[in-house]
Amino acid sequence: MKSTQQVTQESNKVSENEITKKVWFWLALILLLILAFLPALVYLSKFGSASLSPNNIDWSQFGTYLSGTLSPVIALTGAILTFTLGFVSYRHNQTLLKKQEREKRPLVNVSFMDKDNSITISLHNKGLGPMIVTKYRIEHEITSEEKPGVFDWILSLPCKYGNYTGNQDNLVLRDGEKRNLLRLEGELTDTSFLEHRDRLRDLLGDLRITITYNDIYDTPMPIYTKSFSWFKRHINNPKSPKKN
Repeated sequence: MKSTQQVTQESNKVSENEITKKVWFWLALILLLILAFLPALVYLSKFGSASLSPNNIDWSQFGTYLSGTLSPVIALTGAILTFTLGFVSYRHNQTLLKKQEREKRPLVNVSFMDKDNSITISLHNKGLGPMIVTKYRIEHEITSEEKPGVFDWILSLPCKYGNYTGNQDNLVLRDGEKRNLLRLEGELTDTSFLEHRDRLRDLLGDLRITITYNDIYDTPMPIYTKSFSWFKRHINNPKSPKKN
């Protein structure tokens, strides 16, 4: 849901756009009226004190004057009107495009599931539009060493994983789609599994994930970073919750 501040900002933007449109409309209208009456004003300033002439030649010259002055004025008026309508249309299209981008914005989330018999790390698009991963890295929080995937950090553990992933660069997730980055399952009666599970928790606890992604319009979204230190909670707090 949108916050009150976001709603207020969007309302202010709409109001500003409406005010801008009205200002441009009245400026264009005033300019058009000035241009339309300019020849008559010039004529009246020169010959306004004279009486009407009964001579047909004078009226013919007056018609030639109006034709010569109004033609460029009409052409200029048409050009200004075309420019004004084009500018207003451009601003409207830009506003509409920004609105569509906000409505199709993705939102990445990495979630953990750590149970006694399973460990899962999932990548989820909780936004309203597709997300395109441009850079996906798993980094060691102490040494700052980077690797392209979760599995690159756990090669030394001889576990049988239900699912694991490597580099996720250029991954596309539609809105609401989820992908498991890592899943380990086993039986509590299997001592080998219990040992590997605890070693995996300890190893994951030193890592963090960084995801750079764009929306469908190729607009960069805020970089997402999340620490895996939650997996080490058992060391200091063995009764902590099982989900994150």
